[in-house]
Amino acid sequence: MDFTPQGKKAMEAAKRFSKKMQHNYVGTEHLLYGLTKAKDGLAALVLENNGIIDENIVKLIEELITPESGVVLQSKNGNTPKLDAIIDIAEADAKKCNNNHIGTEHLLMAIIKESDCAGARLITSLNVDIRKVASDVMNAMGPEAAAYREASKPFQKKQKNTLEKYARDLTSLASQGKLDPVVGRENEIKRLVQIISRRTKNNPCLIGEPGVGKTAIVEG
Repeated sequence: MDFTPQGKKAMEAAKRFSKKMQHNYVGTEHLLYGLTKAKDGLAALVLENNGIIDENIVKLIEELITPESGVVLQSKNGNTPKLDAIIDIAEADAKKCNNNHIGTEHLLMAIIKESDCAGARLITSLNVDIRKVASDVMNAMGPEAAAYREASKPFQKKQKNTLEKYARDLTSLASQGKLDPVVGRENEIKRLVQIISRRTKNNPCLIGEPGVGKTAIVEG
């Protein structure tokens, strides 16, 4: 599958940038730079709106990435295996979005998907919320982003925040009548409520051997 005119500009800019940096390969970090240079592309607009510009990328690459000659395995076209994988992902995504060409938006989303690639790490190193970047791309794509949104739904459903993962909403359970009644622990429960009601030092700590009824007191 061919690239859109903007996609071609990004790939060409990536190759020129790699040569300028005297790197013996073209990687995802160069592609990220190239996306910022395809000014009429959707990716460049989203990146700029999130404070990701070419100067910042160059500075980070100079600070964080120091490749040595011959170390990076590359394909015949000079791309790293990771960049080739990114292009494959972008092509698959373009097809899902019913596009006949790979655009800068597909390339950027592919970089975001491969969170361990150099391009994605550069984005996070700039203290940019990579999830917001993805959301901005999808919003800019409009109806074409439906395939991305559908793909992310199962992941979003599985995600739980830390509180949901390790704790229970006792207030909700009590309102639903799902907690067992507690008998004979009135003094302990009264003391617990007293501590919780304080303005400061209001975190009670229940200590005891397993099975003595600590959970029952909390549920009471």
